[in-house]
Amino acid sequence: MAAADNAYEERLRNELAAARTLDALRRIAGDARTLLREATNYVFTEMPAAHLERQRAGSLTRDLSRARAQLELLEAEAAEDRAKAKASLAQASGMLDDERRKSEHLRGAPAEVKLSNAELVERADAAAQERTGAVTARERVEQTATETAQALARERAAA
Repeated sequence: MAAADNAYEERLRNELAAARTLDALRRIAGDARTLLREATNYVFTEMPAAHLERQRAGSLTRDLSRARAQLELLEAEAAEDRAKAKASLAQASGMLDDERRKSEHLRGAPAEVKLSNAELVERADAAAQERTGAVTARERVEQTATETAQALARERAAA
């Protein structure tokens, strides 16, 4: 049960990490758009020279490319976290199923033990009766043998 709980907690942590990663990606994308918009406004309103405008646009393009690359990296990490969460869930489900089977098996075990004990008591009683019968039969055989020996001795003495 503890292993299943740990696996469930791990899955929840992985899902939370994936959600946080996605939120961070969205913030980064929003910040990149805002920066691009502000930079564009600045270039066109504050910088008179086209050369400066081109430099700034190039810088923004590089920043946007970096933001996109970072966004792709974070999306890949989020996908990896989701895959780990799914794997953890599958593992936890399998462990839970195993524990359920073990529990069901253990619930049936006392009944089997009681039945087995009853059978053993029954066999012991039968063995005791058989032994008593064997002792009685042996005593009869010994008595008969003694009587036969005595009768034989009398016949020899009479003859």
